[in-house]
Amino acid sequence: MLKKSKLYLAIAGLTLTLVTSCSPKNSDPAPHHPKVVNNTYFINGDPRELIADSELNTQSPFTSQNIKNFDGFYLTMAHIFVDKTKFESAEEMAAQETKSSEQLVRDRKAPEYSPVDHAEKYVWKTLHNGEVVLQTNNSQNDKPSMWRPLALNFHFTPDISDGRLQLKAISSASTNAVKSQSSVEIKHYSVHESGNAFSLLFYAKEGDSKYLLSYWFTKRDNNTQFSRREALSPYTLIMGPKVDVHWPQKQKLTMQVCGVNQPELLHGIKRGINTWKTVLTNRLSLETEIKSKCPPFSDLNTHTIRIIDKYKMMQTEGFAMDIVGRPEQGLIDGDIHLLIDATTISVLENLTIAVRLEISDKLKSFEDAITLVIAHEMGHVLGLQHQYESDSIMNYNWDYLKKQPGEFLTPYDRSAIQTLYTL
Repeated sequence: MLKKSKLYLAIAGLTLTLVTSCSPKNSDPAPHHPKVVNNTYFINGDPRELIADSELNTQSPFTSQNIKNFDGFYLTMAHIFVDKTKFESAEEMAAQETKSSEQLVRDRKAPEYSPVDHAEKYVWKTLHNGEVVLQTNNSQNDKPSMWRPLALNFHFTPDISDGRLQLKAISSASTNAVKSQSSVEIKHYSVHESGNAFSLLFYAKEGDSKYLLSYWFTKRDNNTQFSRREALSPYTLIMGPKVDVHWPQKQKLTMQVCGVNQPELLHGIKRGINTWKTVLTNRLSLETEIKSKCPPFSDLNTHTIRIIDKYKMMQTEGFAMDIVGRPEQGLIDGDIHLLIDATTISVLENLTIAVRLEISDKLKSFEDAITLVIAHEMGHVLGLQHQYESDSIMNYNWDYLKKQPGEFLTPYDRSAIQTLYTL
């Protein structure tokens, strides 16, 4: 059990509120804003390893003169990484690692995606004292929750060196809770080149609890909706049924591969990217760039692929993050993390998904395993969600690889991506 510290309660309150949504109907209008997405990851190790060797920017974009310019930006995405080492035994971790493929598929049910507008619920607002509150506005249609109303406060202090406002603490304040602050250590600020989005990345520690928290905010646009296309109805997409959200097709999408020098890893990553590049010819320019260092995953102006080998994450070997901008922008950021347990001996077992999902008979090499996971996560970066109803790289059942060894995409995948990125 996690210790119920004041920081944990603040985070838990935000988490429970963020994940509350209602089921969509086909008649729902397309949203003006992305739905709020929150993910809490429990990891076995220090969450700062996720940003080890990253190029960090701690110069705040906020000043007492401009901070009110960010009022009205709304919370689009939150990722919270919690060190679980102190709260779960090695035996419990091992039990999770040895689940059968059938159990994993049952556990990973397709979520109910809703394009319901959540933007009004979490709005950045500067108070008279300079404090910023993530204001929660609840509509009559909201389901009741013990955590509502909830406000997450950001506490800034002027830096004596340059006068910029630095994030120093957060707190949870509501009518049902006593306000309390927890100190934080800012790791990275980022403002999108368009000026329409920004992100905060910070670290906090209380007792045995370690947290790495990232929040993304986007400027509201109440006049423009994301469009729907009937042609997209057969496919599962990140913003819900038929909602047309993708990368700008006139711009090149470059994925920076950070700090990777092992040939098998590099080849596998490139193959995973090129799997999609081939079917996106003339639709989207997709490239890879090898870098020794990159900004962290929260940075809005770089799109990265990282290998993390310092710890295991519960029930996953890779994950992707997508950030959706204003309707006219579509996707504005996407990053991939690949987690590998460096303590294992067998090359294929290095990627434990090959063991847990019992697909080692379908993969001929460690490089194939890397390619498979990167291709799956890159599908998310490009705008596709999990597909459990048919053969797909976006599924967790890859039996189709027996019929087409070395060919990772299926007819569904090609059709979905080419329909999303239409000529």
